[in-house]
Amino acid sequence: MNAMDNDELLRMAELRVNPVLDALHNAFDEFSRVVRARPSPSTASIVETMREELIAFVNVITMQMNTGNVFGLVNHLLDAENLTRNIIMFTHDVRYEHGVRGFHVPN
Repeated sequence: MNAMDNDELLRMAELRVNPVLDALHNAFDEFSRVVRARPSPSTASIVETMREELIAFVNVITMQMNTGNVFGLVNHLLDAENLTRNIIMFTHDVRYEHGVRGFHVPN
């Protein structure tokens, strides 16, 4: 792969960063809202731990962009997309469990 291909791939990956991170942020925001509908020390801990992990994740993506590491950036973007899907699925599960326990959380 030559430098021109690498630069083009980097630009294409950089164009995906904001939409992918926006989707991840929105999924976490919804997860946080649903989990906190039934407050407890354990749910607060879950949200805080996940928030810290997401901050570290975003820092790594930023580092990959700043260093021009195309393959690292693409891999982390794919991981972010998978993480977003997992957060959405887990949010649905938590919403269901809250409903079973009498804590209705609107969509």
